[in-house]
Amino acid sequence: MNKTLVKFVFFLFLLSGFGSAHAELFVNPVTKNKIGTSEISAHFGSISVDYEVGGSSFDIDRTFLGATYAHGLNSSFDVFGTFSITLESEIENSPSDGDGFIIGGGIRGGIPNDLGVKLNGYGQLLLIDEDYGGNADGEEMAIMVGMAASKALDSKIKLYGALEFNLFSDMEIGSTDVDRDDYFGFRLGANFDLGQFLLNANMALIHETGIFISGSQRF
Repeated sequence: MNKTLVKFVFFLFLLSGFGSAHAELFVNPVTKNKIGTSEISAHFGSISVDYEVGGSSFDIDRTFLGATYAHGLNSSFDVFGTFSITLESEIENSPSDGDGFIIGGGIRGGIPNDLGVKLNGYGQLLLIDEDYGGNADGEEMAIMVGMAASKALDSKIKLYGALEFNLFSDMEIGSTDVDRDDYFGFRLGANFDLGQFLLNANMALIHETGIFISGSQRF
């Protein structure tokens, strides 16, 4: 597949993602390191997450920049850790915004099957600490699991789709308990093999909306 098609597929992900917002998955869900092999990636994302309090829904928008480290623990699983700086965090219709940080970790791995596609599973724990301006601070702990099916178009492009479920979310803004509005969602993504680097772009729907872009290298 030629370079023009690679650029076209990547452009579609950018066009679909920006203007809505990425979901908070900080690792490439459809790769697996060899035993003892490590991977470092840098990422950027802009997300919008729906929350609910007292029967009313609102969005929190986040723009973040960070890095993830993954290591091939055995033939079945990778373990990973991630850290991001929240460049901007804002509650819907708020006149002010703030910043913060996100830390987390989890596992990913392949799932044996006879379906003609590659299946991967993953789980992630996140701790979010943010300032939204106007003396409003928020803290959240969230656990998400997912399963992705991927198919290579050629040696350069792999497309994937995933089902995700937020198992647990515990958030407080000030002294108020806040819940996520949707716990189930979808993810669509693609990996682009650029030779020395692997580019990953994906977007999430329903539980969270947005775009996530990362570039990774193994060593």
